[in-house]
Amino acid sequence: MPVPTALLWIEPEQADFFRVACDAAGLAIAHAGTPVAGKSREVAELLGAEPMDDLRASLARAENVLVVLGTTAGVDASGNGETDSLLGCLDRGLSIASLEPLPASILDVRASAFGTSEEDGMGLSLGPEPAPAPGLDDGEELASFVPLARLSRSVRDAAEVIAQLGALRMVSVQALSGPGQGSLGARVYDSMELVLWLLGQPDRV
Repeated sequence: MPVPTALLWIEPEQADFFRVACDAAGLAIAHAGTPVAGKSREVAELLGAEPMDDLRASLARAENVLVVLGTTAGVDASGNGETDSLLGCLDRGLSIASLEPLPASILDVRASAFGTSEEDGMGLSLGPEPAPAPGLDDGEELASFVPLARLSRSVRDAAEVIAQLGALRMVSVQALSGPGQGSLGARVYDSMELVLWLLGQPDRV
């Protein structure tokens, strides 16, 4: 059985994190690149992968890989057409996972392409009942945001206890990580997603 392969677009400081994460997930890294000029070859060598400097061109010819965006730098709907290339990946049946929330400009393009609202592109889930994972095989989702605290083992194990408590009135969420595991914005997004899942739509923010 062939080993699943990944195409990575990451920041240089994320190389060690993705090397460990892909190894744990059983993913072979076929191609790796970075938006930082002149660093793609160095990053690829650290990961034992083929370097890629041009994300759009690499996405256009990508086949049978999981596309992983460790950063959305260099992915701009108003720029060089990377968003069209991402949509092309979906058309070819590829899955896309992103460590970062997608910029609104990308969701606008995605909404136009699928005839749906922006919120469906990488929307926040509402709870408090356990919701399904944002499936990597969902053809109408541009990219799955990973990882989600809501889908962690500890939260899944706590689902029964949470249900027995009835309506929750307050939760406290802490999110700790280093720069290599994603931006502060990604952790805020993940925390908001968990709070919405637990408490539902807020009356005021």
